[in-house]
Amino acid sequence: GSHLECCPIFLWTGQEIVQVQEWFSHRMDKLQERKHSHRTSEIIEQFAPGRSHGLKEHKHNAKTPEAEAARIMLFYPSARLDCLERREETPLEMTEHFDGRDDFLYKRHTLFGKRQKKFGPQTGSNPRPIEKITEWFHRNKDKNATEDVAERVFYPEQESGRRQDERDSDREERFQLTFHLEKSFITADTRTFFKPTIMPNQGSMITFRSQDSAVFQADPERQGASSLAITNMYSKLAEDEQALISTVRRSEAEVRAILTLRNTEESKTDLHLSIFDTERNDEAKKRRHDLEQQRILEEQQRREKEKDYLAPYLARFGNPKRLNRDQIQRIRRDCLTDMKSRLINQANLIQERYEKETQELHEKQAWFQSQSLPAGARKNESDEYIAACSQGMFRIEILEQRLKRHKEMSYTRFLDLQRKLDSDPRLLA
Repeated sequence: GSHLECCPIFLWTGQEIVQVQEWFSHRMDKLQERKHSHRTSEIIEQFAPGRSHGLKEHKHNAKTPEAEAARIMLFYPSARLDCLERREETPLEMTEHFDGRDDFLYKRHTLFGKRQKKFGPQTGSNPRPIEKITEWFHRNKDKNATEDVAERVFYPEQESGRRQDERDSDREERFQLTFHLEKSFITADTRTFFKPTIMPNQGSMITFRSQDSAVFQADPERQGASSLAITNMYSKLAEDEQALISTVRRSEAEVRAILTLRNTEESKTDLHLSIFDTERNDEAKKRRHDLEQQRILEEQQRREKEKDYLAPYLARFGNPKRLNRDQIQRIRRDCLTDMKSRLINQANLIQERYEKETQELHEKQAWFQSQSLPAGARKNESDEYIAACSQGMFRIEILEQRLKRHKEMSYTRFLDLQRKLDSDPRLLA
């Protein structure tokens, strides 16, 4: 059946609750187990497959529930396009582990700086500045070790308000590549690209020279890369750096989205109900009601189709499969004559009721004028007379409108019947 199971276990030490452990089932948020340590305020939540973002486990501190606090999230890699398996975050760091990626990436570490205080009105967001991004890659056997990157380091953001001579020497803007270790060597090749400094009168134009890179080759006899290859390598790294910044920002946004979703789920716990539980499954109940309404509508349409306006006239000739010319003309004439008679009878009925109401009103007016009563009685009779006249005039006005509308609609209904008879395939000679 569809139900919620919550089996808490309390660990006591004297008067103190040490830990609370709970198990759940049939929850829409896929929460299966939660451990809450009251000593350390640590909370560990475990989820079944099928959640959004592929979340598997969430470990955080109850005292710091906000984003950018220390937390660990585990994911189902097969449920994510980026194959993310683990994300560890602190106020100034984020480490992500991957499993089974086509580009052989298995780890990414992002180092954040402290936010710069902004004075004056706050416009837009103020994200944490990214100081350093490091990525590690598994060995790609299809490449030579000297061409297969094992680690790359980016220093993407420098505060625009600081002069070049004020920047830390260890945070000089550069790209660092470390390649995989080649057999029979104890050190790996490395290459460092230094970003050209943008001068004030240079605008946004950056000219990279091959001399702006430093290389270490474990094998000094091997031929180095050409200037064109180095320049292309730098351009590719510059593009990858911008893509990495966007990826890190998406990771931050995903953490905020998961926390917001968890707060919503905890404020209102929904259960996963079986489709066969029609009493508690609102969607199944609504669908059953819709199907019943559709069945009633189809039944009404079927009954309307069964009401054949020519049935009484065809019965006079024994319901033949085909009609001759004389029969068609007689049926058409009888249909139109009966329609005209019904319209006239309805008009006469309305006219008779109109004339009756008018006559009663005139008789009441004549009776009231012929009465001679004392002043007090005259006043009471006058009030009743006025109320009766108002009601009579109201009914007369309604009958006048009905008679007028009947005359207008009679012509339209008569023409509709003629068109219906003309288009009926049974009356086509």
